[in-house]
Amino acid sequence: MEKILKVHSVNDYARYIGAEELHPLISVIHYDELEHWVKNL
Repeated sequence: MEKILKVHSVNDYARYIGAEELHPLISVIHYDELEHWVKNL
C-alpha cells in the first residue's frame, strides 16, 4: 500500500522535507539547496 501524506498547510510540507519555514502561508522550496529530502512521496 502506498504512503499517504496529509498536508494541511505549506508549512506542514516544508517541515516534512526539512525546508526552511519563513512564513506560515507561503513557502519557496529550493530542492537543490536541501541536504536531505524525501524523494519518493
